[in-house]
Amino acid sequence: MSHILGENDVKEGQSSVTLTRYLQLPIANSQRGDVDALQATGFTEADFKKIYFSGGGDDNMIPPEYQYTIYKRQKSACASIAFANHFGNQQKDIQGTGVTGDDRDLLEAVKKRYKRNIV
Repeated sequence: MSHILGENDVKEGQSSVTLTRYLQLPIANSQRGDVDALQATGFTEADFKKIYFSGGGDDNMIPPEYQYTIYKRQKSACASIAFANHFGNQQKDIQGTGVTGDDRDLLEAVKKRYKRNIV
């Protein structure tokens, strides 16, 4: 499992060990107006919380060159469960456009949106 274990996940007499951690990275187009600033400062935990759990990426108050789109798996997956749990949320709380399928389908959704060949 790659998410936080609940009370009922580990039975009496059993124990759990965390073997590794992983991360999920946002993808930014190199043509984005603020890409230099994003690379210089990076993202804070508060930024991730705001982006993934507060929505507002296509907010009319945000200039078009700074808007963003979040794509997520429609179906629950261990990575999204772990990501949401880290921020005290559930997978269903992640804002964004649901994509049916796996990571390749997510990549295809991004490619289709921006009509670019991403390798």
